[in-house]
Amino acid sequence: MYGEEKQAKKIARAIIEARYLFKTLNTTSELARIVENCCGFSARKDKLQRQSHVATKTFQALRILVNDELNELDFAMHFAQQALKIGGKVVVITFHSLVCFY
Repeated sequence: MYGEEKQAKKIARAIIEARYLFKTLNTTSELARIVENCCGFSARKDKLQRQSHVATKTFQALRILVNDELNELDFAMHFAQQALKIGGKVVVITFHSLVCFY
C-alpha cells in the first residue's frame, strides 16, 4: 500500500519465503535481489519517465512504514494549523502521493 507497488502481494510472499530459506535478510542488496527475482529485472519507469529499479517502490514502502511518515505528516499539518498566523501558508513536498489534504 505505501509503495503503490502493483505486485506487492507477490513481493511480500517472496520475502517471507526467502526468510524461511535464508533465516534473515541482512542487506539492502539481498532484498533488492529478492524483488528482482520475484518481478524480473525489467526496465521500469517512474511517473516522470525516468529509469527506476524494480525494488524502488518496495524500499519506499518500507521507509514510509519505518519512519511512520504518514502519521508524522499528519501531526505536522495539525501543528501547522495551530502555529501559523492567520493567512499564513505552509508548503509540503513529499516523494510519494500518499498525502492528506487539509
